[in-house]
Amino acid sequence: MTKRTLIALLAAIAASALTAAVAVAATITGTDGRDRLVGSQLADTITAKDGDDKVSARRGDDKVFAGQGADRVFGNRGNDTLFGGRGADRIHGNLGDDSIDGGKADGGETVAANRLFGGPGNDTIRGDDGEDRIRGGIGNDNLTGEAGNDLMSGGQGDDNQNGSAGNDRIFANRGVDTTDGGAGDDDLWALARADVPLPGSDTLIGGEGNDTFHLRDGEPDKVDCGAGDDTALLDNQDVIADATAENPSGSCERVVRDAPKAKGQGESKSEDKEEKSKDDSAESERAV
Repeated sequence: MTKRTLIALLAAIAASALTAAVAVAATITGTDGRDRLVGSQLADTITAKDGDDKVSARRGDDKVFAGQGADRVFGNRGNDTLFGGRGADRIHGNLGDDSIDGGKADGGETVAANRLFGGPGNDTIRGDDGEDRIRGGIGNDNLTGEAGNDLMSGGQGDDNQNGSAGNDRIFANRGVDTTDGGAGDDDLWALARADVPLPGSDTLIGGEGNDTFHLRDGEPDKVDCGAGDDTALLDNQDVIADATAENPSGSCERVVRDAPKAKGQGESKSEDKEEKSKDDSAESERAV
């Protein structure tokens, strides 16, 4: 075999492999039944349609449209874009900088509660108008609850969280977080951890509604109570953003200062959910 023939043969093999790889990066469409759809190692587009489906996108920067039904979606590795659609969905971005949208129902329809998990990476997660549970995981995440009484936690990282309308419970965990409760009677927490090497000073904004702030984590956090009949439970490190010498409580109607809680106290509500999120991530790996 001549050198020229060998080069031509190798080129043909490479072209054949490339053609096969392009074919693997598929557009996958389910049925209106209960489907199990699995992507490839490349950038797939997967549409589950109606039914209670299970989707594992696998590797690649994938797009998944869950459609109607109570779906379970796992982005796995890659910077994925995941849409929930109508129904009570469980969506896991997993590893990568993912964009997750819980989806909205059409006008007049009942809105279900979604479970949305980002995983490691800088994720953008948006709920729908139901009572969503949203966790960012490790990374600098942007979380939006939309309407509904949502439970949100950014996890480890410098997160931005916005509850929007509804009576939300939002936890600022490890990192320098900014939390805006939005409209509604919100319950906002700033939680420090003993294993944080640097101070995590959070900013909590109440917005409209009768909000309660829990900031006794020993860090110099900032609170802006906003409109409504608000209660701020602070330690001596915390600062009220709009306080003055004449009005040290600022926009907060009730301010109670006390010593910081010992490390580990007051964290279980959020940290237990973090452990559950780890279990969910393990489940996603088994789903591949």
